[in-house]
Amino acid sequence: MIIDTARDLDTKGESRGDEEQDWKETPTVYKSATSDKGSINLHHAKSTHSRSNSKATSRHSNLSSANRQEAAAEVAANEATLEVLLEQERQIEELQRLEAEAAHLRAKQEAENAERQRALEAKRRQVERLETIKKLKAAKARQQVYDQTVTQPKQDDSTAALVRVFAESISASRLPVPEPTTFNGDPLRFNDWKVSFQTLIDRKNIPAEEKIYYLQKYVGGTAKKAVESYFLLGTGSAYCAAWAILEERYGNPFLIAKAFRDKLDAWPRVSSKGSVELQELADFLRSCEAAMTQIRGLEVLNDCTRTRKSLLNFDWLTSRWNRKVIEVEEQSHMFPSFSQFVKFLTREAKIACNPVTSLHALKPSESEKIKVFKSRGHGAKRRQRHGLILNTADEIAPQQSCDVGLLIGYNCPQALVPRQVVCGEENQPFAQRTDLGWSVVGYGNLCLDYGYAIGVSHQVIVKQVMPGLQSSSNLTNEVHYVCRTQIKEVVLPADVIKVLESDFVERASEDSHMSQEDLRFLSKMEKGIRLKDDGHYEMPLPFKKERPNLPDNQVCAIQRLRCLERKLRRNEQYHKDYKTFVNETITRGDAERVPEKDISKAPAWYIPHHGVYHPQKPGKIHVVFDCSARFKETSLNDHLLTGPGLTNSLVGVLCRFRRGPVAIMCDIERMFHQFHVKAEDQDYLRFMWWEDGDLEAQPSIYQMKVHLFGAASSPGCANYGLKHIAAEGRGDFSEDTIKFINKNFYIDDGLSSVASKGQAIQLVKEARELCSTGKLRLHKFISNSNEVLATIPKEECAEAAKDLDMALGELHMERALGVQWCIASDEFQFRVVVKENPLTRRGVLSTVASVYDPLGFVAPFILLGKKILQQMCRDKLSWDDDLPDDLRPLWEFWLQDLQNLAGVKIK
Repeated sequence: MIIDTARDLDTKGESRGDEEQDWKETPTVYKSATSDKGSINLHHAKSTHSRSNSKATSRHSNLSSANRQEAAAEVAANEATLEVLLEQERQIEELQRLEAEAAHLRAKQEAENAERQRALEAKRRQVERLETIKKLKAAKARQQVYDQTVTQPKQDDSTAALVRVFAESISASRLPVPEPTTFNGDPLRFNDWKVSFQTLIDRKNIPAEEKIYYLQKYVGGTAKKAVESYFLLGTGSAYCAAWAILEERYGNPFLIAKAFRDKLDAWPRVSSKGSVELQELADFLRSCEAAMTQIRGLEVLNDCTRTRKSLLNFDWLTSRWNRKVIEVEEQSHMFPSFSQFVKFLTREAKIACNPVTSLHALKPSESEKIKVFKSRGHGAKRRQRHGLILNTADEIAPQQSCDVGLLIGYNCPQALVPRQVVCGEENQPFAQRTDLGWSVVGYGNLCLDYGYAIGVSHQVIVKQVMPGLQSSSNLTNEVHYVCRTQIKEVVLPADVIKVLESDFVERASEDSHMSQEDLRFLSKMEKGIRLKDDGHYEMPLPFKKERPNLPDNQVCAIQRLRCLERKLRRNEQYHKDYKTFVNETITRGDAERVPEKDISKAPAWYIPHHGVYHPQKPGKIHVVFDCSARFKETSLNDHLLTGPGLTNSLVGVLCRFRRGPVAIMCDIERMFHQFHVKAEDQDYLRFMWWEDGDLEAQPSIYQMKVHLFGAASSPGCANYGLKHIAAEGRGDFSEDTIKFINKNFYIDDGLSSVASKGQAIQLVKEARELCSTGKLRLHKFISNSNEVLATIPKEECAEAAKDLDMALGELHMERALGVQWCIASDEFQFRVVVKENPLTRRGVLSTVASVYDPLGFVAPFILLGKKILQQMCRDKLSWDDDLPDDLRPLWEFWLQDLQNLAGVKIK
């Protein structure tokens, strides 16, 4: 928009002629808009006089008239502009005042900063709206003048478009101010939050110092803690660094894909009546499908195994999905993709949630009807009855939502009506068929008199259910009720897979779920672990409840000690090794003698102990404490939490051990004994022993100060302590070292493989330093690289590695988690020692089970031996019956081939 000043009009009048026109002397202010500066000049906008040239001719009269019309239009526009400018000046002055006040109070009242910022933003928006109104009024005033002077004005397209833009701008200003969402550390929400923040704030032309203020406002939770240190700097570089941290921790596509998969794996089971839950699952799968276009890690969802795993959450739709699979395979000869699976589930959810025909829609909706005339104890404010069982228990078990499997009782007579009865002989069980299936009813043992026994139900899952009430009838014998729900066994693919996987001791990772006891164990460890002054970590005994008041079992411990004494007297070497082990334990401070004043302290528990030799390490005894020893129907292990499965997968550790060319193996010295027990819990770890192993002296009372072998909680405590040390070292050590401690240890054995010798040397160095922070000693190092072993002190290397030279091709075998590992050739092999077992069912089982193959390399061969054992079981042979003649050739042939396993080498 261009607005000419009065001076410009005077210039135009002089150029057109000498005719002079007297303009009305009215004080007027005009706005001067120049093309190069675009600023407002009000200095010359006062009363002016239009002069015309006295020598103008009549031919210029029409032109002068048009000029007067144009000048009048400009005057009207400028008058309207002046009104808006004055208001704008006042608002600008007010804005400046508020800004100065906000700057003055910012240091004094930081808490009011956010409110002041909103006030400033409101004033800025008001100024912008006034600017828009100013332009709109000027355009309307100009248009009004033209409408009054011109009969049929021709509408300018640019003006109409400008008016539309102004109208749209005013409409947009009335909408709520858009704000980005708040990010709390959920990787699934990071991309949405990132787009909203960058669109509304990051791409705006504002300083980075102001952007970091908005970043602080719109992050929370763990995300805010991750970048909180950068907020104190308040600089542009701090803003960029904070974004880099957020991108690294929450924007990594691998982490986002893992978050999607973890949430899908943890999705609860959806019942056939859970239409709303099914719709929620379908919505989440659609979000997974949308994320697949951006995150390549989610393409694994297209695998049929993942689809089958997801189908377990709503197995009642299996038959319908199978029809869909067959239909797709017939058309495209391919398994349906994840998108087709999502489309199928979305349709099923739509059917289940139909607002007219679904089960949820057909439920009666009763209107609220509350009538209370006179009632005692009625909760009038809550409009509900007062619960009679409120405040009657200190602790109530949490309710669990589960499907009803079977209702036993005569409250459902239709299910218990006999349809068919098969009678046996007199006083023999009889069979009856109901709508639930066949059942057998009879006495347990006619020769025994149980008195008024309670009915017992034995289910097919071998879970015994004891009713809480005495039967009303006079039952003189125990009744066994076996419910059979299937006449013919149905073998499903999942059952076959379970049988095939039974050869491996590893449990699938998806089968491990945290129970309430596991969560309680982790809570106790997190609250109770602490670093002692001597560098050891101390943890409490994780009791299931409070510290139990156990009975005094010293009599039981003395009796077991007498049995041990007889064995020690018979075997002198056993006595010598046993005494050496106990003396070293006491010398190291892992055990101490109980002072006389504390012997009568209660509660206390005495643990029997015995010594065992490792079959692969002859001459080395290991004392095991029998924490499962029972006294008065209880034991120490009965009161201890075992904790979750923190032990790494054996198969996983072995597989990672074969990943790189440079292999490393080590061991934690006395891992359990490196973690101490709190002093108040050591009374539960008492044991009896003779001072200095003198069997002629009276036994003394000792107590262990460390977590011991034999306690149910010790593996969980030791693994938790190891992972705690790794967590404490994060930031001071490399991520590879942290991952080695967390993922590559199976109990106390560490196995790893890396790409280069330099990485191996650095890994060994940092791992030793990290473990030493918790008084853990890594020793017995062995590697297939001489350069790596040369950097490790000789006393920390394994005995076999001290004089081993791989350059000479020395073939030395070492056991890697029980698997034979040839160090020089870096191969897995099998060591077969066939013992002379009798040709019986017991001997066959012993021979077949002697082959240790956790990775399943020779499982097809072992299966042949198991088939022979299976046939003996089918023939109902007892454990000591001889091998039948028809199976003897097969067994001898398999036994000969067993020797050939020594030639199998896995590179």
